[in-house]
Amino acid sequence: MRTRTTVTLALALAVGLGLLSACVDDRPRISIEFGAAPELFTGKQVLIDGRVVGRLETTGQVTRISFPVSDGSHEVCVIVPGYACQTRTVEVRGAGRKAHLLLNVLDGTTENGEPLVGFQ
Repeated sequence: MRTRTTVTLALALAVGLGLLSACVDDRPRISIEFGAAPELFTGKQVLIDGRVVGRLETTGQVTRISFPVSDGSHEVCVIVPGYACQTRTVEVRGAGRKAHLLLNVLDGTTENGEPLVGFQ
């Protein structure tokens, strides 16, 4: 009986650790804070290296979201209809590391007169 209990506990521990490791995501991330104009930015698409990786979504009052990336240099842009996006290049290296970006409406316009959004 004791051996059976020990085996059962060992299996439960192994399963628990497996589930825990699956929940831990220590990949580098790009974090975007968009609280400067949440009514303008919520729901807008985020592009990293030219690919759509998600949307800017709030969690309660929190206006920050992050996206996992591989180690290295990445170009980040947010698509906001009626605005031109000023792309930002960031470098993120190492497990658990984050690049923090603050999205805002920028001063100035493009040559075509479009207002700009970008990162500060």
